[in-house]
Amino acid sequence: MNLVLPSSILLPFSCLRFLSLVEPYRLVNFDGIWYLYGRDKEERIDNDHKTWMLKDIDKVEIYYDNTHSTSDAEIDKDLEEAHSANFVVDTAFDVKLRVSANIADIFRQRNHLPKQNSTLQEDGTLIVISTISTYADIDPEIKSWLPYIEILEPLSYREKESVQNSVSATFGNIKLHL
Repeated sequence: MNLVLPSSILLPFSCLRFLSLVEPYRLVNFDGIWYLYGRDKEERIDNDHKTWMLKDIDKVEIYYDNTHSTSDAEIDKDLEEAHSANFVVDTAFDVKLRVSANIADIFRQRNHLPKQNSTLQEDGTLIVISTISTYADIDPEIKSWLPYIEILEPLSYREKESVQNSVSATFGNIKLHL
């Protein structure tokens, strides 16, 4: 669910003591938490769209401005592809996982990962492909199911230090090959 905001306003506000001047687009809900989705007009790096947790925003003012640079169609497309509040526009990629037969039924009963597609294998394991825009979309879920999930692709994620460290901290100094 998301709520459309008027396209003719700018919102200067403070969020966790940082000042922002935002071109607001929508109020959006990810996993039960409400966010403001918009573009930080003062962002010096890339002017990408961002999300701000509503509970962290204070000292809001409203200014009227008719210079919005993003169309409603672009905003709707971006939000349709969003998997979490951490999403990055136009960076979606697939992660391929092997889920142990021990927990395959749990993953077949409901989607645990963004845009999850599953294929049951003859040996009872499940091959899962999830489309994400940043590893933060799935890191907590993957770590919560270790060692029952094997990361197959991309190799850079398979070898990612934070995932390996999680396995090492839990099971000793082993490699992530299940």
